[in-house]
Amino acid sequence: MAGITFERFAAAVPVSDIGRALAFYQDILGMSVTFTNGDPTGFVILRRDAAELHLTLVRGHRAGLHNVAHLMVTDATALHDHLVASGARIVKGLRDADNALRGFVMADPDGNRIDVGQRLLRQHELRAGRARSASAPGSRAYPAHRRRRAGSMAGKKPLTVPSLIRATARSRSNFLV
Repeated sequence: MAGITFERFAAAVPVSDIGRALAFYQDILGMSVTFTNGDPTGFVILRRDAAELHLTLVRGHRAGLHNVAHLMVTDATALHDHLVASGARIVKGLRDADNALRGFVMADPDGNRIDVGQRLLRQHELRAGRARSASAPGSRAYPAHRRRRAGSMAGKKPLTVPSLIRATARSRSNFLV
């Protein structure tokens, strides 16, 4: 396995009506069709930025109670608000989790559940000047010996990447290098 590179891995979501699903994924989520197959269409690949999703027609499909895909975004609050304003179904409301993720669960018109998450930066990561990159989920940017000294994060609000950028622009002196 050492010489193998995984280039793409995308979720395939079953839908009962391709047209209705495309209206949701294109018009509400802003995704673009990059490939279709069949006449009538029974398979579609959608993309937006680095996200890719495959829709496959399954007549009589009924969604389960599990999440079928996980979407990482840079602003979960803005997407949540957009979906609510568009009338999309929110299965689990927006919340900040203990694992430094802000997220919610939405459902497409077929009831397929999609977990949406946004990586949050914690105060102690900012003070250390070692904020993790959103493109490197799971990386340990803050050494274990310093995590112990940082103390509990209970009651401290995590910062988002946009708020970090604004804070940095206001005053670089607030951050240790």
